[in-house]
Amino acid sequence: MLQNKLVANAGTDREIQVNTPVQLDGSGSSDGNQLPFTYHWTFKSRPANSTAALTNHTQEKPGFTPDQLGLYEVELKIANQTGEKTATVKLTAVAGAPASNVINQDITQDRVLEDINEDPNVPDYIVTADIAVKAKLTVMPGVVIAFEDKKGLHINQSGALIAKGTAEKKVVFTGKQATKGYWSGIAFTNNNPLNELLHVEINYAGSHPIHPMPQATAIGVSELSFLKLSHTAIQHSSSNGLWVRNSGIIQFSNNVFRHNESINITLPVKEAHKLDSESIIEAKNETVNYVELLGSEIEEDVEIVWKKLQNNVKYRIKGDMVIKSALTIEKGVKIGVAPDKYIRVITDGSLMAKGSSDEPIVFDVFPAGTQKWRGLVVSSSKYVNRLEWVEIKNAGNGQAGSGVDKSAAIGVSNVHGNIIHLKHVKIQDSDGYGVFVHQAGMLGEFDQVTFSGIKNHVMALPISNVRGIQESQITTSNNLKNSIEVFEGNINLTGETLWGPLSGGVTYYLPKSMQVLSGSGLRLLPGTKIEFGQDALLTINSGAFFTSVGTPELPVELKGEGDQRGYWTGILIKSNSLKNIIRYSVISGGGSQPMPGLGHGRANIAVTAGTSASLNITYSKIEKGSGWGIIVESNFGAKLNGDANTINEFEDMTLGAVIRL
Repeated sequence: MLQNKLVANAGTDREIQVNTPVQLDGSGSSDGNQLPFTYHWTFKSRPANSTAALTNHTQEKPGFTPDQLGLYEVELKIANQTGEKTATVKLTAVAGAPASNVINQDITQDRVLEDINEDPNVPDYIVTADIAVKAKLTVMPGVVIAFEDKKGLHINQSGALIAKGTAEKKVVFTGKQATKGYWSGIAFTNNNPLNELLHVEINYAGSHPIHPMPQATAIGVSELSFLKLSHTAIQHSSSNGLWVRNSGIIQFSNNVFRHNESINITLPVKEAHKLDSESIIEAKNETVNYVELLGSEIEEDVEIVWKKLQNNVKYRIKGDMVIKSALTIEKGVKIGVAPDKYIRVITDGSLMAKGSSDEPIVFDVFPAGTQKWRGLVVSSSKYVNRLEWVEIKNAGNGQAGSGVDKSAAIGVSNVHGNIIHLKHVKIQDSDGYGVFVHQAGMLGEFDQVTFSGIKNHVMALPISNVRGIQESQITTSNNLKNSIEVFEGNINLTGETLWGPLSGGVTYYLPKSMQVLSGSGLRLLPGTKIEFGQDALLTINSGAFFTSVGTPELPVELKGEGDQRGYWTGILIKSNSLKNIIRYSVISGGGSQPMPGLGHGRANIAVTAGTSASLNITYSKIEKGSGWGIIVESNFGAKLNGDANTINEFEDMTLGAVIRL
């Protein structure tokens, strides 16, 4: 029996031109036994949508016509009575065009490119060199321009590109091969208002950066340059889709970005409002599912709007951002801020971010990880400044923000009238405060605010802002300090100042001493809880009053921070008002320092003689003090109800319950 000595040879792998007949060649096949054999050719693979068919597929030299760009693999099988053998040839169909339609020189005079070939699979023009457009280049509907490897188009200072197709006859810029990053792309380096791409496809670009763009991109708009881009698809870039440099300007609507390897869109933050909700932006994966925003300032003369982008695409703020315009953010918008960067609203700027219960606006650090962004700083007195149905995540990186000397997720700077309204806001995982309002700042409407994972006090605000939060719904969880810091100030409003209990188990925290000044009064409602910083002193001055009246179920609580023993100085009564009443209250942890004017006297409460001060205290508990429970200078005219030492409860006091001097 003869051995199989067949050798199949299907020919050499090579490039072929699309829509041009091709002949295959199996003449290199042989049989070492010198016996005749048969031929049988078949397609192993064809490009998508190809219907190409082999002719004379049982002959030595069959043929076919490639109808799509891409790879055709054809297998040859030869056979006789000794057996069979196979071989494969790979043919890559590329765009081809007559030599007369080759573009290999710069465009130095106005030129119009016409649609020559009716078949859209056949390029009308082949670009074989990097081309500088130094005059007006107009591309008519239906024109297909194919670029050779790593070639591109550069629209120079004196040039313009007007490529306006139609929905039925698009203008196509593509690679000679359907391979990502086959050609470089198009760069615009002038502000000619004629520059326009309408109903255009940009395919397979992004091979390398086109001067002066910093990175490879299918379309680049350089400094002080302009492009109108609408109804255009940018696809299959091996890098970015559209890159607009800091002072570049665009008009943008109804575009499509898909199958690009890197970020679809990079543009200045001042141009972000030109993006539209109708454009389709499909990212390769979540790591590049954002629009990169460059630069730092938004300064427009009209109100601008950031719109919700399709497919959960985020706006990613790469650097510190300063808002000098009226900026509105639509519901559902997602904003990622680079680590250690902040957003600041200043002077004539304003921020209106109003989401909804099912489409909140989200600010978060991006990329996600252990780092934080610095937070939102409001240095604007515009009353429209508002966050509603907004989530602020992973801000307050521990560094002071611009205009705010404390780290916070949201800060209001120390200029009179600066204001922010917060409703239905969630603030989570701040390494600083949740909200910090400076002495001259204002907290406007405030309700339905949630704090979780806050590493400092959930809020800090001046005394003048306390009234605005008392009836608000506050929700808290997993915070290091579940309290609101009330700082640096005295109560000096004429009449009564009312402090009531805060929701969410939140307490007031007074880090330093506070005075109720003459003509003013402080009344604490049942359930109110106040913690004091180390050595802090609450002084009720002559002409003022202090009323702390709880209930058996809801006592008022005044304690040192963390309810530590002997941590704060205590309460000093220097007023003879009949409204000085303490009932059903807990006064805990005083006596850290001697009471002013009482020598070495330490107590949770002191009633002094200077103005014949008086206090009526009943059904209360005085505890954990590093001195007396109550000191009263009764021999010098101060008054304390006679049953104070029996009707009240004293516990863990270093020196005793009541001493009358």
